[in-house]
Formats: sequence, structure tokens, C-alpha cells
Amino acid sequence: SQSWIRCDIKALLASIIFYQCVSFTFYCMHGGPTFAKLLSRPHIEIASTRPSLSSSIAPNGNKKDHLWIHVGPPKTATSTLQTELGSLESALNKDGYTYIGKYLVNGIEDSDRNSFKREILGASCQKQLSAEREKYFKMKSDNFDWVQILEQGSNSSLYQSLTQVPCWKQVLDKLQAMRSRGQRNIIVSDELLGYTQTWRRWPGIQGWDPLDWISLKMTLETHYRIHIVVGYRRYYEWVVSAKVHQSRWKPNKPAFNTWPQERGGKSLKSIVDPMSSHKGIPFVFSDEMIQMTDPYFSTTTHVLNMHKQNESGDPMSVRTNFLCHILPNARHACERSREKDVQLPEVKSNEGKDATIAESFYDILVTTAAEKGLFQIHDRKRRHVALEAQKYHQQRNMTYSDFPLKCPTIQQAQNMLNETIEKERQVLAPMDTTRATEVAFGSFLRNNRLCIVDAESALLQDSWKSFFARMK
Repeated sequence: SQSWIRCDIKALLASIIFYQCVSFTFYCMHGGPTFAKLLSRPHIEIASTRPSLSSSIAPNGNKKDHLWIHVGPPKTATSTLQTELGSLESALNKDGYTYIGKYLVNGIEDSDRNSFKREILGASCQKQLSAEREKYFKMKSDNFDWVQILEQGSNSSLYQSLTQVPCWKQVLDKLQAMRSRGQRNIIVSDELLGYTQTWRRWPGIQGWDPLDWISLKMTLETHYRIHIVVGYRRYYEWVVSAKVHQSRWKPNKPAFNTWPQERGGKSLKSIVDPMSSHKGIPFVFSDEMIQMTDPYFSTTTHVLNMHKQNESGDPMSVRTNFLCHILPNARHACERSREKDVQLPEVKSNEGKDATIAESFYDILVTTAAEKGLFQIHDRKRRHVALEAQKYHQQRNMTYSDFPLKCPTIQQAQNMLNETIEKERQVLAPMDTTRATEVAFGSFLRNNRLCIVDAESALLQDSWKSFFARMK
């Protein structure tokens, strides 16, 4: 079981620095990131290199067009970017780009406009492509020259087989029709690519991928140079956001609508807790996404860093980062994005995170009370009791932030920071962002963002004893 300390943030931060200098001496000597060691390091701005348009030549002798695939992963401002790209469609068209990614209207997906995106990225068609490729794979030995197959491109028998898969042939025909209309450079965005759904097998490489990257490379690079855009958010922030996402209550989540002691019910404690196992998160982090695509698109993978700053040292909007620093020759869209930056701050989609955290805290409180037998759950719906507890708290002019908290130990906090810095080095190398990350992590700790409700302590309070006593 996890060991915890009550959250006294000032003491925690002071203890971390002291603990690093004393208890982690061996680790410090070997170059591990510590608060004390990096306090004096100068801040180095995270930068991204903007690519230039390629002069790659297609088989017909013409220059290749460009296909930009924004793959997420989830919780890296994907919905925000999708909303902005949809709103800047006319400016993108002036720059020679056509956005066919996920369209969001007031946070709701526009299913009619998203149909083509689903055809390109849909799991059903991707699995059919994968099955066709597996059939070809089984006919060849492990020593078969796959590099040569890729170089053969449209001249290979595998290419011919893949392009005749019915669902994928429709996609290729639609893309050809778009090129005929002058819609030559395409942008696709969908964070669901962060979910693994198709089997990938390649000599020396096996695993689950969201797309059949090999088939995409073979069939689309005939006419397109493919660019992969991977979003990045500091790992500790991403974990908290992913956990909050998982804990959202919905009517169609039986595990969250049934009491944990009943069949099929599940407690939110381990789901919400940022320090518990991260294996349950159903999508991958940025480093894993890059590992998925790197064997096929290593020279055309771009990182969209949520923490990039502008010339004044202020946070740069994700929209401007993408349009002005990653997407080449997007002058009209970039100018419009900068105008929007001046007019109003970028609106982050999926706000309401605090509301979800509040709901999860009250759910943990009432499920813990039920497990302790403080009230009878018969004929009482879990969701209703949690809402009643929240209402009762509000009537006393209190919110979820007034709960006693369980926060990470010094060791747990340091482990989270170490893992964040290690992943950041993998994603953003060769930039050294350790100092900036460490400062941001300290602020995150001070705001109790790595803590969850201490239900055991809360239930010792007279107010909550009285509340649940009335329910017996």
C-alpha cells in the first residue's frame, strides 16, 4: 500500500531540497535531476524548428503534396487545436491547406464534417489494411528485405494489394479527387490515435498501434510527404489530466454508477490518485507515440510543445505554435492566429476539469463512508448520494478544496519529477528544459495538484458524521 503524508506544501518543498542534498547524494553524483542542483541553472527556452516545404518528387514527376497528421496524444491540447483549426479554415485555404480533421462546435464533434477523417483514421479500415499486410507477411520469410519493399513503393505487389482493400480504395479515391480540385496539402487531427487498436508486425518490431503506419507509408507516400505532429505536455500534468478524464462520471459507465462493494462497482481512489499506477490510462504518452511513428517517419516528426513561450517569455498559444512555428508557408493562418492572441486568450477546450475533480472527491468520500458502513446503500444511487454530499458542503460555504488531503511523500514527488524530466529529454532533445520544468513542478506541488481527498480524515469530522448519520 502507498504511504502518505498530510500535505504541508512549504515543508514539503523545503524537505525535497534538503532531502536531495543529503539522502540523494549518490544520485546527484551521477547526474540525476534535483531541485538543489538545478536552482542556479539558466533557463533555456524550448524551441521548435519550422520545416520547409519538401521538393520530394512523386512517381508522375510532380512535387509531392503534404499530409500532416496530428496524432495527439489525448490531454495535450488536441481539442483546443482542433477547434482553432476549424475556425481558421478560410485562412488555411488561402495558404493552400485543407483541414479535414476533427471538427468541434462548442466542444461537440460535428459528425457530418468528420466523416472523411473517420474513413482515413477509422479502426475498422486500419484493421483491414493490417490483415492484408499480415497475409503478405506470412508468405515471406523473416529475412525478407522489407526496406526494399518500401523503396519499390507502387511497383511492389504489396502496394497493389493494399490499394485494393475496398475501404482504403475509397480513401485514396477521395484524396485523388481533392488533388484534382486543387486541395493538395491536407491536415488531419485526431487524439484517438493515442489509443492503440491495430497490430503492428515488422521484422524486429511488434506491438499495438493506433494506425497501420506501414500501410499508410506505402500507399500514401506515392503522392504525399507525410508529417507526424505529436503534442507534448509535461508528464506530471498529463498524468493528472488523464486521471481526471478517466474519472469523469457518465451514465454509460456502470462501474461508476454501482457501489464498489457491489458487483461491477469500482472505487475512484486509484483512478484519480496521480501517484497510483499509470498502467490503467488507455492512451499513450508523447514519448511512446514518437516511438510508434519513428521507424517510418523519423525525419518528418514534429513536436507541438504546449509549454513553448513567445518572445516576451509568456506562454504561446498552441494554435500560434502550430501555425507559425511548425506548419510551413501558412502566412495567412499565422497572421490571423497572432491577431486572435492579441484580441483574447486562447480558449482551452475541455475546461471544467475542476468540476470533475470535485465530483470525484465527493464520490470517494461517500463510497468510503459506504464501505465503513456509515449508511445503508440499499435503494440509494451512488451518484445521487455524492451530489447530496456536495450540496451539503456548499450549504456550509465549503467546496472540495476544503477537504483534508492526501499528498505524495517526498520520495514519490521526486520520482514523479525524475520521470517527467527523463521523458522530456526523450521528447524535446537536445533542448535542456530541466530548470523550467522543475520550477513549474514546484508550483504544481504548491497548488496541491498531486493530492486527492483524504476521505478517512474527513469522515472523522463532526459535520460529515452528522451528514451520514441522517442517512441510516
